[in-house]
Amino acid sequence: MRFILFTLIAAAVPSIGFGQAITSRLDNEYFLNGRETLKAFSKASEAGLRSTVRFIQNEKVFILGTVIDQRGYVVTKASEFDKIENFQAESQSGERLAAHVVAKNKTEDIALVKIPPGKVPPVVWKETDSVFLGQWMAGPGNEGKEIRVGVMSAQRRKIERRGGVLGIDIDVNDDAEELGVGITGVHPKSPAEKVGMRDGDLIVSIEDDKVFSRRQLVEIVSGYDPGDTIKFTLERGDENVSVWATLDHRSKIFDPLDRNQRMSGDTSVRKAGFSEVIQTDLPLEPVDMGSPLLDIFGNVVGLNIAKADRVTTFALPSELVQTIVKELMPKKNGPKKSVPADELKPDTEQKL
Repeated sequence: MRFILFTLIAAAVPSIGFGQAITSRLDNEYFLNGRETLKAFSKASEAGLRSTVRFIQNEKVFILGTVIDQRGYVVTKASEFDKIENFQAESQSGERLAAHVVAKNKTEDIALVKIPPGKVPPVVWKETDSVFLGQWMAGPGNEGKEIRVGVMSAQRRKIERRGGVLGIDIDVNDDAEELGVGITGVHPKSPAEKVGMRDGDLIVSIEDDKVFSRRQLVEIVSGYDPGDTIKFTLERGDENVSVWATLDHRSKIFDPLDRNQRMSGDTSVRKAGFSEVIQTDLPLEPVDMGSPLLDIFGNVVGLNIAKADRVTTFALPSELVQTIVKELMPKKNGPKKSVPADELKPDTEQKL
């Protein structure tokens, strides 16, 4: 397969005679994702784009989806629908289609969506036993309008869960013998700021469980997921104040403080907590998630699920996606509930 692809690309690149001086840089059309180079991926391009739909709210694409059968079922990234109510799907022809969420799997961040049957051809799944490190990969980019190519860039692995965060800095000089852990900073636009937490407040209990150390505080909060609402009791001066904060994603609150993450540009809000991923360097954007991951022959080997950083995109293997889809498909007595989240160790960082 490597030889076939090399031959295709080599045939597309203009030849240079022996002794001929190179007087200019390679034309952009022959770069990795240049127009001429992408001709070698025509099978993947055709297969990937025709089975990809765009999900739209208020005339803006917010995520892509992969059509999986003729009945109109689509798999996509579940967390992008958390605050979405009315939306439509759009096919490659530009036809707008009614769409609604059937079920979600919170653990792997997969949603099953229904569109009218027979409107978009389904993908052809392929098992991933033939996928190897360094293999060429392709996937829809530019909101599903063009194909992008790259390679499998790391070994398949599990991406650990990351619990929800408050958006505070906590006192490292706590005394485990005394009640309460001090807040030393509140981050802008964080859950803590939204409920009025302040620098100098002491967190004395969470859901009526008393808090004595920062370690205990981190473990309790990180045991909850983004979107969970928790009761916090604060000691502020001579009074106790109770607030209910809805936790957010660590990436949303703390990534802007990380220089490497800022250089990466926009990344997926949910980009951790997957039981197994195929990692590629496909140059996709967060909005391109939910699209199929393809080999050069147009077989679908995964579902693009998260842009982690500038050069890292995660995809769920096809076998895992198909297993979850079976769980989410409606039965005669209604849709089956999503698989419960795994019990994983909480984060131990000192920012909440």
